[in-house]
Amino acid sequence: MPLLRRLKRIALKENDHGLLGFAYYGIAEAYYSLELDYANFRKNLQKAIENLHRSNETDLLARAYNFIGIDAMNNGCFDIAYHYYMTSLRVASTVDDSVVTGIASSNVAQVFLLLDDLKKAKYYSRQSIINEEGHTEDVYYYRNIVVGYYHYALINLLMGNIKTSEKYNKKIDECYAASEYAGMDGVDIPVQCLRVMLALVKRDEKKVQELMAESEKTYSKKVQLFDYMEDIKIYCKYLLQYKHYDEVKKLIDLIDEDIKATDVNYMIRAIADIKIAYYEATGNNELTLQYLQEQHAIAEKQSTEQNELYLESISLIDLMEQLHLEQQAVQKENETLQVKANTDALTGIPNRYALNQVFEEAYERASSQKTPLGVEILDIDFFKEYNDTYGHPAGDACLEIISKTLLEMAKQDGIFCARYGGDEFVILYENKTDKMIHTLAEELERQIDSYQIEHKTNPLSKYVTIAQGICNSVPGKKASLWEYLSIADDALYTVKKAHRQGKRHASISMHHLKETKS
Repeated sequence: MPLLRRLKRIALKENDHGLLGFAYYGIAEAYYSLELDYANFRKNLQKAIENLHRSNETDLLARAYNFIGIDAMNNGCFDIAYHYYMTSLRVASTVDDSVVTGIASSNVAQVFLLLDDLKKAKYYSRQSIINEEGHTEDVYYYRNIVVGYYHYALINLLMGNIKTSEKYNKKIDECYAASEYAGMDGVDIPVQCLRVMLALVKRDEKKVQELMAESEKTYSKKVQLFDYMEDIKIYCKYLLQYKHYDEVKKLIDLIDEDIKATDVNYMIRAIADIKIAYYEATGNNELTLQYLQEQHAIAEKQSTEQNELYLESISLIDLMEQLHLEQQAVQKENETLQVKANTDALTGIPNRYALNQVFEEAYERASSQKTPLGVEILDIDFFKEYNDTYGHPAGDACLEIISKTLLEMAKQDGIFCARYGGDEFVILYENKTDKMIHTLAEELERQIDSYQIEHKTNPLSKYVTIAQGICNSVPGKKASLWEYLSIADDALYTVKKAHRQGKRHASISMHHLKETKS
């Protein structure tokens, strides 16, 4: 704990959310497992979740959600537990974390088991095994997979599938044999319960007595039995059904002291449930009534405790929603900045930066598929004279009209348009023959002519006209945008030269890389 607190101070100083989330998670784990201080556990785990969200530490975040689900489960809040387990599954799926997915699935199975929906419990238990099996690199592999096998065996036992239950009981034996440590951190308690139940169902009384004797040795290790209260409740139900009353009484005596030390009303109520079932079965009406009254008093306390847990859960959900909104705002701002970075401020058409990105992608497609890639440079004839005659605001308006026409053209498949600078625009044509591009260029010229934008100083026409230079080729060796633009610029120069000579009909010229044609 001191080391974790030191780590937390460093993380706070450095404003490192990832490190801070890790530190808070470790502190929460210590409060839960070592000090049994559940209030501080929840407080630190919530801070861990907040910081892990901010740092996008998804793998540990999935574990944190699963952990807070376990706490809700231990307090009888199955709906909260289910919410956090499913959130853990969703988060784990984003990083393909099979181990956490397996653990959370196992916990979801337990929720449905306790709600007596064995069909769903079986499904999630099976998913748990599928995700966990084979991940021996995980330090807790054998413990986790034994829990998975145990739940699947138990659920099948409750469903009457005895052979399947025995099959997975044997798999548990294989894990014990393969693991380097015995005990599995207390997992052997529910495993021993399962084995006794299987022997009870098969009515093998000799085996039952042998297994019960082994169970007592396990209990004497002072493992916290209340961690497995729900499993023990199921076990006691079987023991009472088969009239093994003494074994139930031993469990009650062992658990009672530990349960009271937790001060968790759900646990206290769970042991009260076992006591009531025991005294009813043994015909002790006086103690049955006493524990029924105690159960009622505990239920009221538990209700208050659960309300506090619901409020804490709502607070955490509100925090997550706030973080989600913050992340959405940041994402929207980044998208806006990206659009601005890729867009010409005056015309709203993509700019040179966007052109570079699109060309690279288009080039890769054309090169791999051996299809033509065309690059056109378009400029406005005698645009300097237009600005001198009508002024720069009119020149800007003219550029906007041309840009809108190009944006309409770019709605067609395989066409991209961008402003290159000044009165120059670039058009990319993907997978189009020379004839197809020439047809599109002629249509573009006719469209701009139809606007009849007055241009008194244009020697070719009394309206604004354009010149188009094109390079269209299937890429051979690695060619850059600049090589395509250079050849398209040569083609444009041919047009501009003709226009200076008053030849309006020569408005489109097409060249090729290495003189190849498409």
